[in-house]
Amino acid sequence: MAINILDNCAFDLSKIKKLWIGSRLTGGTSIVYPIEYTTVSGSTDSIIAITSWDTINDIVTIGGQAIYVNQITNLGENLNFTEELTINQNGKTYQKTISFTVPNITLFLINQLKEFTISTAGQFALSPTIAFLVDENDSTLVVGYDKALYLQNQDFQIGEENQVNLTYTSSSQSRSRAYQII
Repeated sequence: MAINILDNCAFDLSKIKKLWIGSRLTGGTSIVYPIEYTTVSGSTDSIIAITSWDTINDIVTIGGQAIYVNQITNLGENLNFTEELTINQNGKTYQKTISFTVPNITLFLINQLKEFTISTAGQFALSPTIAFLVDENDSTLVVGYDKALYLQNQDFQIGEENQVNLTYTSSSQSRSRAYQII
């Protein structure tokens, strides 16, 4: 049985305000896992330290890795995140799912989407991915810091809809964690 664990915590699951997702380092290679991160000194919640966030060039540095991130435009109902706890004979597992819809696709947006759906070799990307979320309460969450998110589903709808739906998942023994830029 899976339990949605975000229903009882400070992160407002139903109102994601901002989402950034990234799968490449500034040199063009994939993120190296496990990410060696540090936590914010003195925090009891083990908040992950982001050592820099360059908003002009969309580069986040975590654990010495400079990662290009793309912000997904929030249109009100197009960003979704769930985290479910499953306990069985193998122990605890946290299943994280991020899905989002990008409407009104243009050639520019298709090129942007290729950044995290198509590899540098032109193949379907199964690149390890990390995501950073901010909710309506300005609470932060990093997903995919311990076990990467991987693209599970892509649905391009070209025509009247002109949109793409993408779903990423990660399964690990650790919950998503808050982050803080230091």
